[in-house]
Amino acid sequence: MSSPRFEGKVALVTGAGSGIGRAVSVRLAAEGASVLAVDVNADGLDATKDLASSQIVTHHADLSDPDACFATVAQCVELFGRLDVLGNVAGIYLAAHTVTTTREQYRKVMAVNLDACIACGLCARACRDVQANDVIGMGWRGEHHAPFGCCAAGGASM
Repeated sequence: MSSPRFEGKVALVTGAGSGIGRAVSVRLAAEGASVLAVDVNADGLDATKDLASSQIVTHHADLSDPDACFATVAQCVELFGRLDVLGNVAGIYLAAHTVTTTREQYRKVMAVNLDACIACGLCARACRDVQANDVIGMGWRGEHHAPFGCCAAGGASM
């Protein structure tokens, strides 16, 4: 039998308290990775940890705060000594028409859905020379054109 694909790797997954982030975290752990599962929802993180092996460590953080992004990546490296895979999966959805969206609502969505991806990616790059295929982002490929792609897609969808 071959060894799991992520044996010996360390992954940080945002949005791990539910949905796709939970599934990614559980799968990476099953494939041998040590996972730092991050979410604003502490109860959801507990449920994620219950679904997986002991290779998941949970971390409660609000990634709409850039300082929390940097602290989270630093904690991952402190806990595991490295970072191999960054799964930028956290995201929030606001069911509102553009003209009724407040500035605060808009900034919260952008802070979680875009700014946190960029902040975590920048910090991960500083911790290790992360290659483009080591960064997993929902809705975009790699890290090189993420800000442009996210902004262009956001504008086009309005």
